[in-house]
Amino acid sequence: MVTVVRAGALRLVIYPDDHDPPHVHVIGDGETKIVLGDSPQSMNVIFSHGAKANEKRRAVTAVREHHSLLVRRWSELNG
Repeated sequence: MVTVVRAGALRLVIYPDDHDPPHVHVIGDGETKIVLGDSPQSMNVIFSHGAKANEKRRAVTAVREHHSLLVRRWSELNG
């Protein structure tokens, strides 16, 4: 697992050689998995386990803010 971004108490993580679709795991008190999509507006939360509502909102905001970096790193790590 590669931590791509730290956003406060959250870590935005991509696993090398992971499956499609391109996604990021946001680790905090819980975990939120977000599909990156083609743009920040097309992101989609796949699941959230153990993350409270405010942590999920912070996760979505962090992924939206760093979308282009995350897409680039996904491509580098997963071809």
